Amino acid sequence: MDGPDINRLVDTARYPLDDTEGEGWRALLARGRHAMAEAGSFNLDGFLRPDAVDRAVSEVETAVSTGAHRHEARHNIYFSDEDDGTPATAHTGLTTSWTLAGDRLAGGVLDRVYRWPALAGFLARLFDKPALRPMADPLACLNAMRYEAGDGLGWHFDRADFSVTLLLRAAGAGGAFEYRRNLRGPGDDNRAGIARLLAGDDPDVAVVPLAPGTLNVFAGYRSAHRVTPVTAAPTRLISVLSFVERENVVFSDADRRRFYGRAMPV
Repeated sequence: MDGPDINRLVDTARYPLDDTEGEGWRALLARGRHAMAEAGSFNLDGFLRPDAVDRAVSEVETAVSTGAHRHEARHNIYFSDEDDGTPATAHTGLTTSWTLAGDRLAGGVLDRVYRWPALAGFLARLFDKPALRPMADPLACLNAMRYEAGDGLGWHFDRADFSVTLLLRAAGAGGAFEYRRNLRGPGDDNRAGIARLLAGDDPDVAVVPLAPGTLNVFAGYRSAHRVTPVTAAPTRLISVLSFVERENVVFSDADRRRFYGRAMPV
């Protein structure tokens, strides 16, 4: 998806992800690594061009009206059924939103940006991975969520080492993206720290300011995060782009039903 088409969607002058030998690419990589080390989050403001944002919003709104899943679930911070009696597993948060699976977004603006090889290549270098690729799962690969009044995303950790989102529209009020960086690590689940977070007693919770068109990268496996309930129109629209190291990575049928209400693509 290189060339003129991607240039109409992404501000490639500001973010020359396909020019791996250029000074701009090297400076962006250095800035990203510094941001991840210092804050655990890296924003690429204005990554998606304004007219591409408008097109993506239109595509998502149309798809929501015809084929979105109303996702409503109470879950612990791991999205698991485990309950060992500690706050980490016993505490439940509420997640509600309209969710679009990847097959409902195929061929649109978000799908074309997601499958731009230069994006996966840059992320691989950012996280020192041999290679990254779009996820093979036709439902879980690329998602979009619409948060209406009262909708939000409860505290949770992601399964992947890092997460990539692209904001299309901010809520009128509420809908803030909050995260607590490095709350857990390999070999240290930090149950005491999780308990403090869930009790609202963690001073290190940060709010990530996002504007429409911003690509955000953060360490979702180590850093707990949530979206606070939307309290005023307009609705919040955001996309999640999933990149993986291995080929043929797919969700189980049970996980597909949990997140998308169905196991098979349309």
